[in-house]
Amino acid sequence: MSHVSDRVEPEVVPPSDESQPASPLPVEAVSTLDELAFAASHARPGPLPNQRAGPLVRVGVAMFDYALFGVGLLIAYWLLYGFGVFYWLAHWGIVTERAGNVWAGSGMAVAWLLYTASEVVWVGTPGKRLLGLRISNLACGPSHASQRLLRWVLRRLPDILGTLAVLVSGLIEEDWLRSSLRPLQDGLATASLTAWPVLLISFLAAGGRSKLAVYDRIAGTGVVPDEAKQTFTAAAFEVVSPPYQGEAKHQAVISRATEQTET
Repeated sequence: MSHVSDRVEPEVVPPSDESQPASPLPVEAVSTLDELAFAASHARPGPLPNQRAGPLVRVGVAMFDYALFGVGLLIAYWLLYGFGVFYWLAHWGIVTERAGNVWAGSGMAVAWLLYTASEVVWVGTPGKRLLGLRISNLACGPSHASQRLLRWVLRRLPDILGTLAVLVSGLIEEDWLRSSLRPLQDGLATASLTAWPVLLISFLAAGGRSKLAVYDRIAGTGVVPDEAKQTFTAAAFEVVSPPYQGEAKHQAVISRATEQTET
């Protein structure tokens, strides 16, 4: 008596003659999800259009800031002297004539520092904000207040030192104390003059491909339009301390994936 087997043999599908292009980074070639996520997030498809503002734009914004500050200075001068505010302050003994003369000379520098320090709070000076620019991080995303503060200190260091040099002895009434502080005043003035060419050279670096001044690199900031979007491509990471920080691990993942694909 013959028995019929109910077992069905699996159908054998012949290999296709069409060659399939191998994926440069197949999912099965990566040992862990962490490595896969790292390789995907650090993909380097090529440079994207740079969104940062170049040196010419920055100089134009600086000129606009100077114009705005000049208008405010004229209004303040008219209030203090033309409107008679300073006269009444001196008449009532609130300020002395000498202190008033000192502030007339150094008050502009102090006011300029306060004006530029507004970028720490408003993500840009009034000129930048009115022209549609902001201070971002290196990836064109939101910058932290500490980054903007560090950038302001580095960018305005000559102004800060020069203003301190005037104020150290300018507001002191006693002659003996002013004479004892003379070396400190001279040191601050010399440091301010020395910092100016250093600042200029650091700003010229913004003419390069990254459009970043030296103080931007140190603070991790950049100047971008308001509509600039945060990016995580090579354009965003190329300016982190060289060599590219994720390059070694990225290449290791690619090499391991290539070896497993070939075997």
